[in-house]
Amino acid sequence: MSFKARKFVSARIIAMTVAYVNAQTGPVPVIGMTTGFDQATGRPPPRMNINTLDQEGGPMWNLLIRGLDALQNKPEDDIRSHFILADGMPYAPYNDVGPDPKGSMRGYCPHQSPQLISWHRAYLALYEQNFGEAIQRIAVEYTNTTNASAYQDAAQKLRLPYWDWASDPALPPSSVEENVTVGGPDGDMVLHNPLYSYRWQTYPLNGTRFPGQGSMGPTTTRDGHGNSSDILGLVKDSVYRTFSSVTTYDQMASMAGSSSSFESPHNVIHNYVGGSFSSLDLTSFDALFMLHHCNLDRLAAMWTASHDDQLQAASFTSQGLYSTAQGEIITADSPLKPFYQADGKTFHTGKTAQNTEAFGYTYPDIPFNGQGRNENIIVQINRLYGNRAKNSTATSRPRREWFIELRVEKANLPLPCSIDVYLGNQLAGRTQFLNMPKTGLAYDELPLSRAISRLDVDDKNPGTVERKLISDTHVKITQQDDVTIDIRDIPSLHINIVREDVTPPSTESEFPLYSNRHTVKALVENGL
Repeated sequence: MSFKARKFVSARIIAMTVAYVNAQTGPVPVIGMTTGFDQATGRPPPRMNINTLDQEGGPMWNLLIRGLDALQNKPEDDIRSHFILADGMPYAPYNDVGPDPKGSMRGYCPHQSPQLISWHRAYLALYEQNFGEAIQRIAVEYTNTTNASAYQDAAQKLRLPYWDWASDPALPPSSVEENVTVGGPDGDMVLHNPLYSYRWQTYPLNGTRFPGQGSMGPTTTRDGHGNSSDILGLVKDSVYRTFSSVTTYDQMASMAGSSSSFESPHNVIHNYVGGSFSSLDLTSFDALFMLHHCNLDRLAAMWTASHDDQLQAASFTSQGLYSTAQGEIITADSPLKPFYQADGKTFHTGKTAQNTEAFGYTYPDIPFNGQGRNENIIVQINRLYGNRAKNSTATSRPRREWFIELRVEKANLPLPCSIDVYLGNQLAGRTQFLNMPKTGLAYDELPLSRAISRLDVDDKNPGTVERKLISDTHVKITQQDDVTIDIRDIPSLHINIVREDVTPPSTESEFPLYSNRHTVKALVENGL
């Protein structure tokens, strides 16, 4: 579609949206933000790294904090409030999309499903368009200041930021202080930091609307599990394995896909932050959730751009959601409830949510169309998340690597819980399971190269490495309260040590090649 045509479509969409907003009746269409596009190329503005915005400060930073603060302080019965837009308790219809009697009666949000990426893409676009309306109103307050035009421009271009936990899982510095100072139209303003916590406007929480949350305090919480250095390498290696070894969208998007996936490190981050952030009932009330899922969306967009713009190919059976029946067959054409397209009548699908540009944003790492797009994005991925020493183009000789292969039926697990793999006393890999869905086969792959490099063994001698792996690798399953579960009590659990040959890329615009996969040892083999 030409830029001229895109401008016409955007104008038409804006007009349709304004009509819905002004009437305040009927469903709210999800179109994302339609402002700030490059007039020459048609490229939408990028979502930026939260730490970059923090370091640069200025109008974009001030509008980010004030915009989030405005949404969090809207009355909790306002359809544009942070409270209503959070996907969690209280479970109630949004956009007049009610519960399915054969559904789960929990949230709309799919996990352990290829819809994880596309559903959250539409969800974030909904939040972002409400955020955009807020910052454009706020920008008007700066009309009589010396940098009024800078605020107007920032309000057009600012999008929700992302937190790149694959590069640095430490909480963004901007999210750890309770109060924050930003520039207002009449000078500095001190606000409760909306990136720090959400404060319930009605407290204590209503037991009927928030069942089981009687111990929740007046704000969202984070309590953390260990420090960022413990999981930095594990998360980064897991992300790179998904980029470089996974070849289908369905595997990349979900732990139901029989390989590594971006859902697995996403789960680890939820648990790492801890507190209410680790509960799917409450996590989206914390503004850090938006940053977290913007990064998941970014990783998926980067994978898609480097893998010929794939989308969901296989069908799968739903475990049941708020408005989706258990047993319903889901494809790329299935509705992403409760998100309507611009007409306010047709639901978005995996296909309509395939591209970030359709919702008015991109990411800095992704080239905008053009020849060589795949190769350029692979260069970015290799530089950000790859092991430069191991992926050196100076050698083409294959090397031997090892990983953990895991499969389990979630119905057998005491959710939420983690399965940790240790090599001696060091944590070598972690698979985290959240509290939803309750059933379904889940898969993961955990690279062991980082842990092996810390051993006092010759990693160029495969026999020596494998003897060490066989003798020293063990598994531990724990619940969030640190209760240990006997692995023999999980009848469906399968965990294998697997080896494979890895051929380094010949250029930086290629991924390594993986071949000759072979199971070295079945660590746990409890059942079918």
